[in-house]
Amino acid sequence: MKKWLPWIILLLFAGYLGGQLRPGKQTEWNWEAFGKLPIMSNGRFQPIDSLARNSLLQLRDKSSGLNSADPSIRDRKREYPAAQWIAEMIFAPDLADTRPVLRIDNLQLKQTLGLPVEPDETKKQDGKHYTYDQVRPQLALLQEQSEQAAGVKAELRNPYQAAVLNLWQNVQLYWKLQNIVQPRVEDLLTVLKKSPPM
Repeated sequence: MKKWLPWIILLLFAGYLGGQLRPGKQTEWNWEAFGKLPIMSNGRFQPIDSLARNSLLQLRDKSSGLNSADPSIRDRKREYPAAQWIAEMIFAPDLADTRPVLRIDNLQLKQTLGLPVEPDETKKQDGKHYTYDQVRPQLALLQEQSEQAAGVKAELRNPYQAAVLNLWQNVQLYWKLQNIVQPRVEDLLTVLKKSPPM
């Protein structure tokens, strides 16, 4: 028995370690780990989560994604991680186009683009966050308005012109993020056909 005791203990210990090393069942995607992956943007490497948070801050003034613009849902329930949002932008752009991430506060700009102005619970609109799909039909008009606004000196621009330029820059950022891994240029081509660069 003394001869076999060390081998029995070794086998029990090895079995225990083998059981502990086996990966557990994962039920949800680990967005925190995904957000730590490096990505090249603006000429430097940065964590995906940093790129996502900074982009969302520019697009909607908050660093988390928004599932719905429904004002009847509490903010915490309709927000989701920035890393998840950028994963949708890169890998599921059609789904990302339905997320309300473009914030527009200027009333005249909303009216010009034909967007809902007031919060409406029946249409699940909060009156300030819009999806790319809502803005897409008016891209040519938006580009035309931004070209006119860009022709005005910065100190002479009215709030409408500043809002137009801000939204146009946000749309360009949106395009850049969707094309960061794989080109998706159909909207860009439409705009370029209407007004080619000089």
